[in-house]
Amino acid sequence: VYERIGYKVLFVSALEGQGVEDLRALLCGRTSILVGNSGVGKSHLLNRLGQGEIAVTVGNISEKLKLGRHVTTTTTLHRLPS
Repeated sequence: VYERIGYKVLFVSALEGQGVEDLRALLCGRTSILVGNSGVGKSHLLNRLGQGEIAVTVGNISEKLKLGRHVTTTTTLHRLPS
Protein backbone atom coordinates (compact mmCIF):
# COMPACT_ATOMS: atom_id res chain seq x y z
CA VAL A 1 0.00 0.00 0.00
CA TYR A 2 2.62 2.56 1.06
CA GLU A 3 4.96 1.80 -1.84
CA ARG A 4 2.15 2.46 -4.31
CA ILE A 5 1.77 6.01 -2.99
CA GLY A 6 5.50 6.77 -3.08
CA TYR A 7 6.85 5.76 0.33
CA LYS A 8 9.99 3.66 0.64
CA VAL A 9 9.23 0.54 2.69
CA LEU A 10 11.91 -1.34 4.63
CA PHE A 11 11.44 -4.64 6.41
CA VAL A 12 13.39 -4.31 9.65
CA SER A 13 13.85 -6.65 12.61
CA ALA A 14 15.69 -5.40 15.68
CA LEU A 15 15.82 -8.96 17.04
CA GLU A 16 17.36 -10.50 13.91
CA GLY A 17 19.18 -7.40 12.66
CA GLN A 18 17.41 -7.56 9.30
CA GLY A 19 17.34 -4.19 7.51
CA VAL A 20 18.92 -2.27 10.40
CA GLU A 21 21.87 -1.02 8.33
CA ASP A 22 19.56 0.18 5.55
CA LEU A 23 17.38 2.01 8.06
CA ARG A 24 20.42 3.55 9.77
CA ALA A 25 21.65 4.84 6.39
CA LEU A 26 18.28 6.53 5.79
CA LEU A 27 18.11 8.08 9.27
CA CYS A 28 21.68 9.28 9.82
CA GLY A 29 22.07 13.03 9.60
CA ARG A 30 18.32 13.63 9.79
CA THR A 31 15.80 14.38 12.47
CA SER A 32 13.32 11.51 12.63
CA ILE A 33 10.80 10.12 15.06
CA LEU A 34 9.93 6.55 16.04
CA VAL A 35 6.25 6.13 16.86
CA GLY A 36 4.08 3.12 17.43
CA ASN A 37 2.02 1.24 19.96
CA SER A 38 3.45 0.43 23.36
CA GLY A 39 5.63 -2.67 23.43
CA VAL A 40 6.22 -3.04 19.69
CA GLY A 41 10.02 -2.71 19.87
CA LYS A 42 10.83 0.96 19.30
CA SER A 43 13.38 1.03 22.12
CA HIS A 44 14.96 -2.24 21.00
CA LEU A 45 15.24 -0.88 17.46
CA LEU A 46 16.80 2.36 18.72
CA ASN A 47 19.39 0.36 20.67
CA ARG A 48 20.26 -1.60 17.50
CA LEU A 49 20.51 1.57 15.45
CA GLY A 50 22.74 3.10 18.15
CA GLN A 51 25.44 0.43 17.78
CA GLY A 52 26.13 0.36 21.52
CA GLU A 53 26.17 4.16 21.89
CA ILE A 54 22.47 4.28 22.80
CA ALA A 55 21.17 2.21 25.71
CA VAL A 56 17.43 2.59 26.17
CA THR A 57 15.77 0.34 28.76
CA VAL A 58 13.91 -2.53 27.11
CA GLY A 59 11.22 -4.56 28.86
CA ASN A 60 10.55 -8.27 28.65
CA ILE A 61 7.81 -9.87 26.57
CA SER A 62 4.80 -10.89 28.65
CA GLU A 63 4.62 -14.71 28.69
CA LYS A 64 0.88 -14.58 29.26
CA LEU A 65 -0.01 -12.01 26.60
CA LYS A 66 3.00 -12.52 24.26
CA LEU A 67 3.25 -8.72 24.02
CA GLY A 68 5.88 -6.17 24.95
CA ARG A 69 5.44 -4.06 28.05
CA HIS A 70 5.40 -0.27 28.26
CA VAL A 71 8.81 0.81 29.61
CA THR A 72 9.83 4.12 28.01
CA THR A 73 8.24 7.08 29.80
CA THR A 74 10.19 10.04 28.40
CA THR A 75 10.92 11.66 25.07
CA THR A 76 14.61 11.86 24.21
CA LEU A 77 16.60 13.08 21.22
CA HIS A 78 19.36 10.62 20.23
CA ARG A 79 22.06 11.07 17.61
CA LEU A 80 22.85 7.94 15.64
CA PRO A 81 26.50 7.06 15.13
CA SER A 82 27.61 7.51 11.53
